[in-house]
Parts: sequence; structure tokens; C-alpha cells
Amino acid sequence: MTDASLLTLPIEVIHHILAYCDTQTILLSIRPVCKHLYSIVNSYDQFELTLDWKSKSKFQWMYRLIPTEGIVKLNILRNEYDGFVDFFLSVCDLRQFTRLRSLTIQHVGEKDLISFFQLINTHTLTSLSINPYKREISTVLFHITSAIEKFQIRRLCMDKCDHIVTHMSWPVDCTLTRLEIGACHYHEYITVLQRLPQLRTIIMKQCVMNDNDVTTPSTSDTKFCSLLKSLTITDFSLFSQQQLELLISFTPVLVHLKLTARERRRFDYVFDGLYWENFIRINLLSLKKFEICFHTETHAVNDLVELITPFRTPFWVEEKRWLIACAFIIWRNEDIWLYTMPISVDIDRDLIRCEISSRDGVCRLTKRCLNQVFDITADETLTTLDLCGNNLKDEGMQHLGDALRKNATLTTLNLQANQIRAAGIQHLANGLRNNKKLATLDLKSNSIGEAGAPYLADILRNNTTLTALYLEYNYIKDDGVQYVASALRHNAV
Repeated sequence: MTDASLLTLPIEVIHHILAYCDTQTILLSIRPVCKHLYSIVNSYDQFELTLDWKSKSKFQWMYRLIPTEGIVKLNILRNEYDGFVDFFLSVCDLRQFTRLRSLTIQHVGEKDLISFFQLINTHTLTSLSINPYKREISTVLFHITSAIEKFQIRRLCMDKCDHIVTHMSWPVDCTLTRLEIGACHYHEYITVLQRLPQLRTIIMKQCVMNDNDVTTPSTSDTKFCSLLKSLTITDFSLFSQQQLELLISFTPVLVHLKLTARERRRFDYVFDGLYWENFIRINLLSLKKFEICFHTETHAVNDLVELITPFRTPFWVEEKRWLIACAFIIWRNEDIWLYTMPISVDIDRDLIRCEISSRDGVCRLTKRCLNQVFDITADETLTTLDLCGNNLKDEGMQHLGDALRKNATLTTLNLQANQIRAAGIQHLANGLRNNKKLATLDLKSNSIGEAGAPYLADILRNNTTLTALYLEYNYIKDDGVQYVASALRHNAV
């Protein structure tokens, strides 16, 4: 068997690899490697050109290296009043971007947008992503409508703009198949479905409904069914089942439904697996992909197992094969999350959590990204857990104790300053009863007290690997210390 080499791959394969690289990497890191790659890069015609603060210093140089007919995506990611548009137009001749398919501009005004649309000289443009100045939204929308008709735009993203639908004059026979917007009212949503017959995907921040929308629906609302295939609401706020059922009634052929809410505090129907099963069976017979991610407060859920059990029926596990999980989020100690796996959500830090999946109903400690496929082996590599100052309290310790029962790799656990009392130490002792790895346990600055000392002693009696234990400022007192001392007599480590 001969050794494979990058140089022996077909050019089409290398071009496919380049599609996953940013333009600066292609030009600075790949192109200079050798004559062969130099030639391959020069023949590449799928470049994405981006102008932002990071790339501005090299922008002119990169632009000179790329043939304009090879640029298919243009992104101008600017801050307000930074002069990026003027800079771009002084460097580039937009009329030469003859194969441009996608245009993204942040913070754009009417004057600049008119200039762009006048200079674009191609019939290949199919995607627009525009974030206009708020003060100019109404005037900018007129030009966007004209551009949709002129270029036969199929994808429009204005996800930072709320309630724009009523200000849009949609072209007759509008070609849009994908629309991303901010918040809209229910009647705006209906307008979109009625006026855009080719629309197949909607992504919106919110759909605002009131009680009157359910009790006195418009007569025109009952006369059509949309062919929409995918619906995403990123800040789902409908608080009644009737509102959701009315919203979905116009899209009976949906194959993808995604509903997320970062701050949904109510514990209501969206956490009920039986409700979702019945809802999907009745209303969404074509649904192939179902994604949810909701939060609720810890006190609303007594038992994670009770929450996940309705999602372990044959409908979820065998018929649909949708994997659901619920979790106690440690760094947000008042939060219980319910979500499908995998799912893409905007999280700005590791999501350390005690998680139960619908696959086996077992509670595990994990920091796996939510957009990663569920993999037990990935959870088995966690060796150090620093939870200092997370305010877990006894309620959080119950979930942590459940997760620790199945953890076989943790060697260092820092629980300093978590307001842990006797009940919390009891949960910890139960979780560590069969642990064979833990070497360092930091419990400083909690409130274990004399009542918690017997449970602490249980930890010491059962553990044969612990070498460092920190107990300062725990109000254990003399009687509590006797429990600890007695347990230490049996601990040779």
C-alpha cells in the first residue's frame, strides 16, 4: 500500500478542503508551501472576502492576490461610523465581483446600501444579510425589497431587526426561500407565510401572541397552509399550548422544528415529554428533526429522573430516535435545563452539569459541549472539577451526588464556599461511596457543622485514595471532630 500524499489528491478534493479554511489561511499558510499548492490556490474560485478590524491591515494585500471572479462571499463586519464602506469602495471595484453569491453588511445606512446595489453587476447574488442603522430601517427596507426583486434573492437575514414585516412591500412572486428576522407579531408571521409562497425556512427571535389571537382569529388566517419545512424560534416565549398549536397549524408539513429560550423561568408544558409526544403525533406528522432547549428554576423540579422519564417512551427512543437530556447546571446553580442532543446554542463557557439522558436514565457529570454527539466515553475523562464559590447549597449537592455515583475518573474536587450544610454532605457521601480515585477534596468555608460530621466521616471511612482534605471554617466543633478523627483511624492513606 502506497503512502497517501496531499500532492497526489485530485485538485477537486483539495478545493473542497480549502472551503473549510478562511481566506487568510489559504493565502498566507497554504499558498506559499510549494509550487503545486501555489497553482491549486490560484485556480480556486470560492473565496470568502471579509473586512473587519482584524483583517483591515491585510485587506488590500489579500484583495490583490484574489481574482475578483473567484470571490463568491463578501462580508463587511463593521462598527457604526468606522468608515469601512468608504474604505472598501476605495480599494475594490464591486462591479468586477461577477460571481458574488452572498453579501453581508453590518451597520449600514441607506446611502451606502444604494451604492452597493448599484455597483453589483451580477445575476448570481442569492443571499443578503443586512443589519441597518435603527434610525434608517424604514428607508433601508425599501431598497432591500427592490434588491430582492432585482437579484432574485433567495436568502435574507435581518436577524437584528424586530417587527420589520409590516414595513416590507414584498415583491409579487417573491423568490425568498429562507428568512431570518428578529421579533415579530403573530400577524406578521401569518403575513410572511401568505406573501412568500416559496419560503421553506424561517428563523426568528420571537413570535409575539396575545390571548385575542387565539380566541378571535382573523378569518383570513384559516384559508391557507404554508409549505414551510423548517421553523426556528430562538427566544420562545409562548406561554400557552393553544398559542403554540395555533402557530403550528399553518405549517403542517414541517420537517424541522427548533425552539429555544435562554430565560424561560416558568415550569410549564414545554418540559412535558408526554405533551410533546401527543402534540407531534397530532400536528406534525412529517417532522424529522426536533430540537429544544429550555431552562427552569431548580425548585420547580424535585427529581431529574422524573423529568426525563416521559422522554424515554418508544416514541422518543425507537420511533423518532431523538435523544433528550435534562441537567442541573452547576455554574448556574438555580437552573435545570431540558434539551435535545446535540443542539447548537450560544453558550459562552463550559457547561459543567449533572446530566441524565433519555438513552439510559443514568446521571453523569459532564462538560461536553451541547453541540457534540452524546458519547459516554467523553464524560469519562473528567479528572479535576473546580466548583469554588458556585453557591450549590444542599439542593445542588443532591444532583452532584447523583452524578458522582457513576464517575470513575475524578481525582480532585473543589467545593469551597458553596453553602453546603449537613444534608449536602450526606449527598456527597452517598455519591463518593464507591469512588476509587478521589485524592483531593476541598470543603473549606461551608457550613457542615456537627450534624454533617458523621456523613463526612463516612467519606473518610470508605475512601482509600484521599490524601488531602481541607475543612477550615466549617463549624464542626469538638463533637464533630471526634467523628472525623475516628474515621481517620481507619484510613491508612
